[in-house]
Amino acid sequence: MRVLYCLRTKYLNTRPETVIQLVSNGVLNSCAADGYSFTRKQLRKVKGRIGSYAGLVTTEFAAKLFRRTPTNFMTRYVHSLLLIPVQIRDNGRRYFRRKDLEKLIASQKQFLNSAEVRKILEIGPTQLFRLAATGILKPISGPLIDGSTFNVFKRSDVERLHEERQGFKRERLETGGSDRFGSPAGPRSHPVLSVIEPRVKQLLAEATVNGTRLSGLSIHRELLKEGYEAHFNTVYSCLHHLARTTAQL
Repeated sequence: MRVLYCLRTKYLNTRPETVIQLVSNGVLNSCAADGYSFTRKQLRKVKGRIGSYAGLVTTEFAAKLFRRTPTNFMTRYVHSLLLIPVQIRDNGRRYFRRKDLEKLIASQKQFLNSAEVRKILEIGPTQLFRLAATGILKPISGPLIDGSTFNVFKRSDVERLHEERQGFKRERLETGGSDRFGSPAGPRSHPVLSVIEPRVKQLLAEATVNGTRLSGLSIHRELLKEGYEAHFNTVYSCLHHLARTTAQL
């Protein structure tokens, strides 16, 4: 602590705790093994402006928080304007407010990328594409939503769909059926498909007007409640057919 005491009284005129914070945030980099020895050039950078650097972190430090390289961090968060750098007068380096980083990290826990969604739902890329194309699991950001490079999904939507799929599997197993998703073996029941399609269209349109989303399982349950005799897989086939038809328009 003797080195810190000298810094506080003779040069930076600040508390040792403040110097420790500047080091932990990457603003000051020690040039010795003790962790708290600095060149005069480094100290002149912050002398008299300790308050300006309070709560700021370097790009390198910020990238580590997000487990990314500095270049990837800049592309993903800064160039997309998710984070705004802070500039200090007479200092060409970029800094970021630590509280902004922590807030963004907390908010990102509410969202999932495609790989994370596939892991939770235990599905492949093609299956995820179909879920997104039919609106069963609609991304909140992506190439077809806002021009973003990658699809981003709400964690709550994914977890709800996962629970619905698990519920469907349990129900199928309890009745002696298969827990497999997808089209059933054998010829498709096109007559049933043509019967439920108008109602499925109507349910999707109502959900769009109300600003809500319907999963395939929710639609299936509603159809059963209304007296339709439709297999769950038939509902999915109907949604796929509607998605293909819409894409061709």
